[in-house]
Amino acid sequence: MTAADCLSPAVNGVKLAVLVRPGARQSSVLGMENHRLQLAVAAPARQGEANQAVLGLLAKILSCPPSRLSLASGQSSRYKQILVKGLTVAEAGQRLAGWIASEEKDCGL
Repeated sequence: MTAADCLSPAVNGVKLAVLVRPGARQSSVLGMENHRLQLAVAAPARQGEANQAVLGLLAKILSCPPSRLSLASGQSSRYKQILVKGLTVAEAGQRLAGWIASEEKDCGL
């Protein structure tokens, strides 16, 4: 499974399917599962805190301004669709793959 498996084209951008684990010790990418990018966020799942943490983490991973990201679906679910404006599936896939590769290298994998 590749990073691009969690991506689909959208109007003016790309949708990213994620599975979120709120309340983690630290925010990080956990890998891929069932065509979804697994993310752990330190923020708790209350009053949108975890959703904001997800958007912030993805903005960092994708090297784009947080204003380009929005929650397309999954407001109160661990399964979310994130809309990223201004990127193609290929661009987002490259950025995700690069981030995941650098994380694996830092962990000695």
